[in-house]
Amino acid sequence: MYNTAGDNNMNNIKTNIGLSLRDKREYYGYTRKEVAKLLGVTVSVYSDFELNRRLIPIKHLIQISNFYNCSIDKLLGLTDGDKVINNGELNLKMISQNLKIIRKDNNLNVTELSKKLNIGQNTLYRYERCERTIQTYVCYDIARKFNISVDWLLGRTNNKDI
Repeated sequence: MYNTAGDNNMNNIKTNIGLSLRDKREYYGYTRKEVAKLLGVTVSVYSDFELNRRLIPIKHLIQISNFYNCSIDKLLGLTDGDKVINNGELNLKMISQNLKIIRKDNNLNVTELSKKLNIGQNTLYRYERCERTIQTYVCYDIARKFNISVDWLLGRTNNKDI
């Protein structure tokens, strides 16, 4: 079955992030080449992030957030305000722990949460077992559907709310 709602959501998130990335880069006076080098990607790949042709992976989003000292929630367009965040690397154990908290708080099992997020059960199990890096669009969906901060989900803040 083809999910057009998911495609629209993906386009919205790519547009929000692309604009945010470009605005931050231009505000601080960096070139695409400089930011691409920071992320360890080609200029072409980084340009695709800004131009909404490719969704930036969560590991690069964390690097950008650390670099500009801003929240991922703000980069994703989930909030206008910024909050205090803990700069750091991708922490799969924190994501696993926080996914389990979300399930418990919402009285959901893996099947129910995977359906709400439109992902496979095995994918969610892999996130919870620290076997796979969570996708940016899944973080965005969790934030929107449960009013949960992506920065909290990733272990970058203690404030659970957006």
